[in-house]
Amino acid sequence: MRKDRWFYLELDIIGKGFCSTRNQYYCGLKFHALAFRRPKRIPFPESLIFTATGITV
Repeated sequence: MRKDRWFYLELDIIGKGFCSTRNQYYCGLKFHALAFRRPKRIPFPESLIFTATGITV
């Protein structure tokens, strides 16, 4: 794929919205991580998901 094609693919999953509390628009992604707790260590990630801001998981 050409480099400019990646830009268009990324725009498909970036969501836009409006925060009425702050009275401002935003755009971005949601990052969801499912991790296992380990004693005295950082959590181990089992699943990592990026979704658009308008999608609820």
